[in-house]
Amino acid sequence: MIHVIGIPLAYVAMPNGGMPLLVLLCCCSYIAMQVTPTHVCLEIVVAHFGITMGEQVKKTLPVLAIFFIMAVAYYLILRLFI
Repeated sequence: MIHVIGIPLAYVAMPNGGMPLLVLLCCCSYIAMQVTPTHVCLEIVVAHFGITMGEQVKKTLPVLAIFFIMAVAYYLILRLFI
């Protein structure tokens, strides 16, 4: 949902961003959605396994960090060819 607010601002800041910037911004908003306490799946996992939200976020962050690195690499590749 935040990408609705952030994408126009990013395009004003980077007018030549194009589609690669859109892909990167959508990937970043997905990462933000995965660690927010309002994400329903996160609450279900916390309740099912009997752990705290902090523990769940600590377990989720390494995977999301790898996803972010891959998203940035993909962004850079797209910038080369588009």
